[in-house]
Amino acid sequence: MTEESMKVGFGKSIVEISDQDLPIREFKAILNNLITRVAIFQSKTKTKFLLVSLDMTSLTSRDIDKWKKVVADELNVDIKNIWISATHTFSAPHLKHKLETENDIKTYNQYFEKITNSIKKAINQAEKALQPINDISYKEGICPLNINRNIETDSGWWLGQSFNGFSDHKVRILEFKDIDGKVNRIFNYDIQPSVFDHIDDDKNRRVITSDLFGKTCELLEKDNCISIPLIGAAADQSPMFKADQNDSYANNILLLSKQAQILAKCIEQARKVEFEGNDIQYVTVKVGLNSQKQQHGTFEIKPTHDYQYISTQDSVQITILGIKIGNVLVLGTQPELNSKFGDKCRSLLKPYHVMLGTLVDGAAKYLPTTEDFKNITYEAMNTSIGEGADEQFIEGITKLDKELEE
Repeated sequence: MTEESMKVGFGKSIVEISDQDLPIREFKAILNNLITRVAIFQSKTKTKFLLVSLDMTSLTSRDIDKWKKVVADELNVDIKNIWISATHTFSAPHLKHKLETENDIKTYNQYFEKITNSIKKAINQAEKALQPINDISYKEGICPLNINRNIETDSGWWLGQSFNGFSDHKVRILEFKDIDGKVNRIFNYDIQPSVFDHIDDDKNRRVITSDLFGKTCELLEKDNCISIPLIGAAADQSPMFKADQNDSYANNILLLSKQAQILAKCIEQARKVEFEGNDIQYVTVKVGLNSQKQQHGTFEIKPTHDYQYISTQDSVQITILGIKIGNVLVLGTQPELNSKFGDKCRSLLKPYHVMLGTLVDGAAKYLPTTEDFKNITYEAMNTSIGEGADEQFIEGITKLDKELEE
């Protein structure tokens, strides 16, 4: 399906959480607001595609399905043309998966409704802002904030700062200038934007924050412009500097603010790369991945030299979603990919400029590579995706490439 002459509209809305609403689960204070951001793309034939970005750690298929229905009903758009992504801030309350008590149900319903209201407001704003685009630009910049977190220790591979490990420092940006000269953008970067992780304020209250991506967007969103973050292949990438519960709250805030300033400047200083066309093409590829038994909970995993992977007969079903705008291909998928593996995927999709987003339409934990399984990394142990899945994902990328050619 190829269509031309698109319109674009962006919108955003705060998730309205007041002091009276707190605590929500373990969170008792707010550093800065959680924001819902939306981009609507409309072709000449009125076909609409939506990208919804939520300031959350991850999303369940249960909640994604509910929100997609909300969006579809609000805008009369096909559900398959709706992407819902998470920014992966660790400092936002989870919508609990298993609701075991009356309090669980009450907390879930109240928080879910607040997010739903913010989605409705953002998409209504984006719909009102929908207009022909005067200019589309694709840009790339370099940002040194992401660092590979897999390090070899005496006890085995673990999490830290690896200055020898691979990190794709490119930040990729798709900008849309409307007829009034306002520039909205989508940016994509390989970093877990979690400077704050289990951080309390100076009154010992766990804080809510949109974290690195949210603070960066605050700096970029001048003159009513909107910037939507799309987390990249960041499974093995962390911020250069992370907040420390043993440090002062003021210093932790400063650490977050300074890194947001750097990322914002890198985005603003990014340079244009050749862009051609304004056609829209949308593709979806389903992929079945090998599975394994996840033997330990996230907080029970420790570095080790001795670990036996246990394969299962199940298959982890994922999708690779693609929207091609001119010669820019925006991809979305559920599993978290390593930065080097993401680089490999992009290299197979020439001649496109590829923005590779993860945690789109759900979360499937880590997709480890052969090297991860060999080294027994954190990513290899903390997932139900098994050995050989990286090659199966590559097969999906190849299939998607063929569908685009057709």
